[in-house]
Amino acid sequence: MNLQRFAEGGDPAGGDGGRGWGKGPNGGDPDPEGKEDKPFKAFKTEDEFNSWFDSAYDKQFEKAAENLKAKWEKESKEKKYYEQMTDAEKAEYDFNQKQEKLNQREQEVTVKENCANITNKLAEDGLPVSLVKAFTPAFADTDNLETTYKEVTEGFREALKQGVDKALANSSKTPGAGDGMAVRSLLVNQ
Repeated sequence: MNLQRFAEGGDPAGGDGGRGWGKGPNGGDPDPEGKEDKPFKAFKTEDEFNSWFDSAYDKQFEKAAENLKAKWEKESKEKKYYEQMTDAEKAEYDFNQKQEKLNQREQEVTVKENCANITNKLAEDGLPVSLVKAFTPAFADTDNLETTYKEVTEGFREALKQGVDKALANSSKTPGAGDGMAVRSLLVNQ
């Protein structure tokens, strides 16, 4: 919506006040042939829709088939490689695979524990539990989680204080708003 049109005294009903806005290069409609970009594809017949749908479905099917084929080829190469290993190499490979899975599970447990701990700490400190979303990238790093917690909570409290101060300053200009300082001291001390 062109708000400048209203500021300059243009026609609020959508006219352009003779300025030529909305006109094409020849002074006529901007798109005389109706080739305007549309958010959805329009089909003239059901057959046209069906052919488009079938081609889109075929493309998705081909992509899925290619992904499955690539996965199968990778697994078959790994199986051939595994079969060519000596018994000691097989044992080491199996151990490494188990260790990798164990490390991944341990990481998942650490993230879940840190999420639960931060959620509890936010609730204990009287802060919104929804702030836990701000910590999502830091859950894997237990060592720096406490520092991150302090930084985020201090930033939240400062932003909240500024918002309250601004709202109180604006409300003090309203007739009959009462004593803004008393309300501020109540909010800050809680």
